[in-house]
Amino acid sequence: MKSDSTTKSLLALITIFLAVIALRPSLLHGTGQAQATDYAGVQFSVLPEEDAFFNFFDSKTGDVWTYDRKGNLVDHHKLNGLGRPMMTSSR
Repeated sequence: MKSDSTTKSLLALITIFLAVIALRPSLLHGTGQAQATDYAGVQFSVLPEEDAFFNFFDSKTGDVWTYDRKGNLVDHHKLNGLGRPMMTSSR
């Protein structure tokens, strides 16, 4: 029958297109937006005190910045290696 072969052909095309849509993210792997920013390796923490300080750590460079609640830079340190003292840089 003609309608049976037409139905099978349409179902086969739908199956192929759905497979292409489902597999496209794994076939076309691109860089995510978060990885492309300048702040991709920066981590953030807040000290849970009333006069809280905000700490930022750049895992790529080892830089550590500390800001007060008003956004003023309090300290800038550089981590040179685990177990070694941190170096303080001038502001």
